[in-house]
Amino acid sequence: MYCACWVHDIIEDARETYIDVLENTNVTIAELAYALTNEKGRTRKERANDAYYRGIQKTPNASFVK
Repeated sequence: MYCACWVHDIIEDARETYIDVLENTNVTIAELAYALTNEKGRTRKERANDAYYRGIQKTPNASFVK
């Protein structure tokens, strides 16, 4: 869980990809980082849309990390 907390914004903020995270950690951490990555959009409402929150709900422990 600590590692997931450290990398939870790495895909959207550091131009890393899901594969980058997976190759350097494990599938659990990569899935959490992916679930917590905002969608593309110009506003917060566009970026944190329903699909984003559904992904968090479907991914075990994602709401805790968020």
